[in-house]
Amino acid sequence: MGLAAGVALVITEWTLPYINAFLDTNIVTDYWRSPFVITWVVLGTLFLAVLAGLYPAFVVAAFRPATVFRGALTNSRSASRVWQSLVVLQFAILIGLIIATGVVYRQKIFATRNSLRVPTDQILLIDSPCNSAFRNELQRLPGVLDVGCSSESILTGDSFDNIRLRNGGAQAINVVGVDAGVLGLYGLQPLAGRFFPTGAAAAATDRSEQSTVRPIIINATAVKALGLGSPATAIGQTLQFSDDIREVIGVVPDFSLGSVRQKLNPTLYEVEPKSFQRINLRLAGRDIPETLEQIDRLWTRTGADHPITRYFLSDYTQSLYVTVLREAEMFGVFACIAVLLASLGLFALTAS
Repeated sequence: MGLAAGVALVITEWTLPYINAFLDTNIVTDYWRSPFVITWVVLGTLFLAVLAGLYPAFVVAAFRPATVFRGALTNSRSASRVWQSLVVLQFAILIGLIIATGVVYRQKIFATRNSLRVPTDQILLIDSPCNSAFRNELQRLPGVLDVGCSSESILTGDSFDNIRLRNGGAQAINVVGVDAGVLGLYGLQPLAGRFFPTGAAAAATDRSEQSTVRPIIINATAVKALGLGSPATAIGQTLQFSDDIREVIGVVPDFSLGSVRQKLNPTLYEVEPKSFQRINLRLAGRDIPETLEQIDRLWTRTGADHPITRYFLSDYTQSLYVTVLREAEMFGVFACIAVLLASLGLFALTAS
């Protein structure tokens, strides 16, 4: 058993760099500086040695030489029951691992697809202020179906403001700056009301501090949090902010481009060109590499002093769940090992 423990430690040290690379971790096994680890290695080795030696010890203790001399030695039924129990245990572990693999895989599908409630295919994001000339050039590319500008909080959801409620309280709400086309670019349709009309960004830029009430769109969660009743009854109601009053012109379904682990907050969408730091593009499903090359050439022509930062929304959502994806792969490997061990146990049982 001591030899087996030594071989296990060697294999651990040999495979640890690959495991760290796979899990994106920095695990270090510094045995001599960690008495806790040494203690558990020694105790684990002793425990397994005792456990492995219990059954042979009981068999030898129950052995009766006189029975052998009389020629009456028969197969032990208790040994058969032990073999059967071990095979059943192996298959139970196998079934458990298969179920765990399926659950983790379904979690991955839900996190990267179903929880977003918007399509992520062919959606390209560029981290850049929304220059009108650059945006117009992007819109003219044959491989670009739609272009819209937004604030960074459309992904991060970390820009908040407070609304004064009618009962005197306050409600924090996530604020996302968008232009007229972003919500439609993601395939959303209003639950009630309408989206911002074309040209709203220009109108918002020219407004004065004494202008009329600003239009906003809120999500379904905000309707409940603000006590506005239903999406239909929320249309036309005004909300008091710290600096102005805004009118609800539309209600959009709940959706999030961030992690499913984050709570979906009440959110409002407003036309605020000063906050635009991200360009959203919906690409055609064909000739994507050529379209990306054209976008890079346009970026170079803008004279920017840094390389373009662009990425697909699907890649961004996948990066949020690297741990879940790795867990699914690990459970799959463990399930394959369990199948092999269970098959060997079944073969040994049938051959006995």
